[in-house]
Amino acid sequence: GSLIGYRDSSTSTGEHTHGIAINNSSYVEISNIKISKCVGDGIYIGGTNASNNIKITNVSISETFRNGISLINQNNTEITYCTFNNINGTDPQAAIDIEPNPGNTNNNTKLSNLVIKDCISGILLIGQHGSINNVTIENISIISDNVNMLRPLLIGSSDNTIIRNCNLDVRTGGIYQAIVIQATSKNTLLENINQISNFAQALTIQSPTIIKNSNFDFSLGGGINILSSYVKLENNKISSKVSPITFGENIENIILENNTIVDLRTIYTSNSFTLKLSKVNNFNILNNIITGIVPIRLEN
Repeated sequence: GSLIGYRDSSTSTGEHTHGIAINNSSYVEISNIKISKCVGDGIYIGGTNASNNIKITNVSISETFRNGISLINQNNTEITYCTFNNINGTDPQAAIDIEPNPGNTNNNTKLSNLVIKDCISGILLIGQHGSINNVTIENISIISDNVNMLRPLLIGSSDNTIIRNCNLDVRTGGIYQAIVIQATSKNTLLENINQISNFAQALTIQSPTIIKNSNFDFSLGGGINILSSYVKLENNKISSKVSPITFGENIENIILENNTIVDLRTIYTSNSFTLKLSKVNNFNILNNIITGIVPIRLEN
């Protein structure tokens, strides 16, 4: 079936005319439907009391004005085998926005086997007003080749987030980071990530994180910016035309182990450092392959 909103004929710029709104509800399943052109979200899940045990399967959402799916107040939601196309209009313009209102919670969310294409934002976890706990994101493709994408993947104020087996091919990026793990997040794991992007800040890490078994092709721009202590990069391949990894000052307990790190620059400048370490304490570089004009520079 299909649900078609009135975006084409609407003069409203509102956000709350949703295709499907699930409030104060439990054990709801939505499957095999196309949702498009809603002035608000394709699907909204919330309520004064948390909605519980929601399953969304094989749903296509396109051209909605705010978000594809908003998760506001819920527990145990599973979204799988869905597609999102051309989500744009009013912020946050995300395929999936997990963003609790004050006093709300989002617990135990699983996102898997999704394709997100040409949306302004991809998957956002924004927990500054409520709590976000235990999010698993698996087998996701985020692709942008026709729009100026701003935020493909944002992990903010969330606890225990696992992101694995995901592909980001974002060659028409905007002004923000392609992936950002904000300072208010805890216990984030990225595993088996394949990323090619043109963002100036391709991957920014502001809180303790483990990244392993991933391939980061930053030949179009950007690198990994580590601004937090207690970060481990293990068995990754990272290449860039700028410094592949940069580090903030006064951070500690950084581990780089079994990575291949390639600086693609061929002309020396005053900033031609593959790795530049400044005021970093307890830094461990173990069994890496590091290539570049100046592979490592240490500064006090």
